[in-house]
Amino acid sequence: YQYTEFWGLVFAGLIISLIIGYIIQNNCMLTKMKSELEGMVRTDALTGILNRKGLFHEVERLIRLDKKFMLYYLDLDSFKHINDSYGHNMGDIALKEFSRIIDKYTDGSHIFARISGDEFVLVHVDDSLSEENMKNFWQAVAKELSETVIADNSNKITISFSKGVAKYPLEG
Repeated sequence: YQYTEFWGLVFAGLIISLIIGYIIQNNCMLTKMKSELEGMVRTDALTGILNRKGLFHEVERLIRLDKKFMLYYLDLDSFKHINDSYGHNMGDIALKEFSRIIDKYTDGSHIFARISGDEFVLVHVDDSLSEENMKNFWQAVAKELSETVIADNSNKITISFSKGVAKYPLEG
């Protein structure tokens, strides 16, 4: 322990250990930040569901896996009227409430996304593509929406929507 070289090596080893620990810690933080940023890029900030980019990513994954699915295109009825008559705050509330209700009925066989304004897409992934199950799904959603009233001071509105459907791969 009297040799200067010995203490120099101990000190160098400590410095190297601290540097490696710092690099590992930063790498973990960067990995976590990257994951959070990727989630933000694929998530709609207002509703918390997937956005267009997230939807495209998930649909491309389904196509690569050769999965069958039904793609429902949803559009809120009279949304422009809600924004124009009651303000964009009420419009935002309507979008969030619609998203909440649809999301409430989804499970692992669904992908739900807001693609722009008042337009949404719901992808039902199911090898059997049970139309009866989806009929029950839409009846439950419509019932809850009809019972949901969004109120702001003296304004009360209900939400309704229109939908279209396409089957993949049968309809492209």
